[in-house]
Amino acid sequence: MGENPEIISKDYLSLSGAKSQGIKQLMAGGGIVLIGLKLIPLLSNVLK
Repeated sequence: MGENPEIISKDYLSLSGAKSQGIKQLMAGGGIVLIGLKLIPLLSNVLK
């Protein structure tokens, strides 16, 4: 019984770490998409 909480906490820490990395990647990807969506109309207007 005494060993189980330690194992669970380690698994939880690794999972939360993976989630935070995924969230950071999603936010970075979303930022790139937003910048692209703002730049594409400007570039298309310049090319016209």
